[in-house]
Amino acid sequence: MKRLDRTLLAERLGMRAFYVFITNLVKDRLLPSAKEAHSAEGWAEHDIRERIESARYFGRAQVVRALFNIPMIYVGWKGNAPWVLYSFLALLVVQVLMILVEVYKHAITNLLTADPNATPEPPPDAFGDWYFTPKKWESEKFYRAVGIEGFRAFVNWYIGNTRLTREEKKSGKKVEYVAKPSPNDLLRFEVGTRIGEIVHFIIALINIGPLLVAVQQHFHGYIIFHCAFFVWGDFYLVLLQRYHRLRIWKTVQKLRERIARNEKRKEVTA
Repeated sequence: MKRLDRTLLAERLGMRAFYVFITNLVKDRLLPSAKEAHSAEGWAEHDIRERIESARYFGRAQVVRALFNIPMIYVGWKGNAPWVLYSFLALLVVQVLMILVEVYKHAITNLLTADPNATPEPPPDAFGDWYFTPKKWESEKFYRAVGIEGFRAFVNWYIGNTRLTREEKKSGKKVEYVAKPSPNDLLRFEVGTRIGEIVHFIIALINIGPLLVAVQQHFHGYIIFHCAFFVWGDFYLVLLQRYHRLRIWKTVQKLRERIARNEKRKEVTA
């Protein structure tokens, strides 16, 4: 009951409106309001579990990001670089709001009851094939040569410690990129790599600013290392998304072709 009361209060303070805005922006499925959650239908158990884990992970990840962006603000302030200072202050505000959104999503999803008759959520539409299609120079051999498997192992460890609860980790549960090996989940994961690539590429470019200022102003070595680490980390996260997509691309293409054929059959018989 306390969770419901807190969620209702958050909605009255405007969290629901902000959540709806963000959800419509990314074209995700909208969760019901706190009052509607208990009676909401059409939510499969797998989708509920996936959303709870995702909200937990993204909320914690944003907290870590926000904390590690504080040195970037310091660089902008001490380095007399207002464009860096105000950019990262604005980014910090956005991160705090996104943390609150993930907390809200986690609370709402916990109020849902699994519907045994619910059908799995359809995957989102793919976009930007001209850019996201694996290029000729991309190969598993190339990505392994640049150390992507070691980086992937680190990311798996990080996700495992932020996405799962303490009890789940003690029980031996492992994080999987595609939690349920179904066509819908694979297609959803592939589109997720596109979104992740865009986000990390933009953040990597933003992080170049404080790195340049720190080097030019001869900041302490730790500050320079901190800035450089995040530029490197985000660019490698971009490569990791492309590596994931490369490995599943043929399967994804076959699934999309099958879906397109089924849609044509429906149009003919309609």
